[in-house]
Amino acid sequence: MIIFDAASHTYRTSTGVIVPSVTQALKYADGAPDWSGVDPTVLAHAADRGRTVHEICRLFSEGTLNSETVDERLMPYLHGWQAFLRETTFEPVEWEVVHHHPDDGEQDEYVGRCDCYGYRGNDDGILIEIKTGAAQPTDAAQLAAYWEAWRVARSDDPIARGWLVRLPGNGSYKIEGLSAADARLQYRYTFLPALRRWREENER
Repeated sequence: MIIFDAASHTYRTSTGVIVPSVTQALKYADGAPDWSGVDPTVLAHAADRGRTVHEICRLFSEGTLNSETVDERLMPYLHGWQAFLRETTFEPVEWEVVHHHPDDGEQDEYVGRCDCYGYRGNDDGILIEIKTGAAQPTDAAQLAAYWEAWRVARSDDPIARGWLVRLPGNGSYKIEGLSAADARLQYRYTFLPALRRWREENER
């Protein structure tokens, strides 16, 4: 069993052993952004914005959003999400999907929390990660790791593709697609090496 500690934002086994999240592992990836020179308050503001926009998108999709409570500065992000739903006909089914990827002998145990899962028409499932900041080299590997954890946990619910949905905050959106073949490459050659580096640094 995996337990999430919200205060420290860590996942642990029932015996207290820390299991890395996808985002924690990817800090050790080749090409991962170095935020050490950025004002922590700026980083915190960007993280808060991303979480709030995600929650706005979820509530709207579930039909429970009170738009009067939305900060007017964030409305363009909502408009971008609305345009995405309208123009792609994507139908969200699950939000904040958490899966535990067990160690299968390759030191590859981790936990992934994907933003959204849903369908478009009669298509197989689509995994979505919503992005509100600048594109990063590890974005595709992040989605690929979520996809792999999903494949292991829910083989009866196949994923057809992954989408990075970028909401730049001007009422528009952009989709960056990830195929199954590309996801496997990103997982094998970007995510797994990063995960092993995380273990080398944190399991001494």
